[in-house]
Amino acid sequence: MMFKFKKWLWTKITGLMGADRAYAKYLAHFNHYQNNVVDSELQKDLNVKALSKEEFLKMWKPKTKCKTGCC
Repeated sequence: MMFKFKKWLWTKITGLMGADRAYAKYLAHFNHYQNNVVDSELQKDLNVKALSKEEFLKMWKPKTKCKTGCC
């Protein structure tokens, strides 16, 4: 329940922000997580990288889908 609320809140907040601010906030969260939360050995094994700005923008503003029943 709490995760769904946080995801909903994050979606609403980033929706009100501009693309540059949303990407900067994403990078800040990603870097904080990589530096302070994830085990360094696990991080090396997984080789997780931040999304590029273009990839982030594709996911941040997904294309609207048609309404149910109209297609």
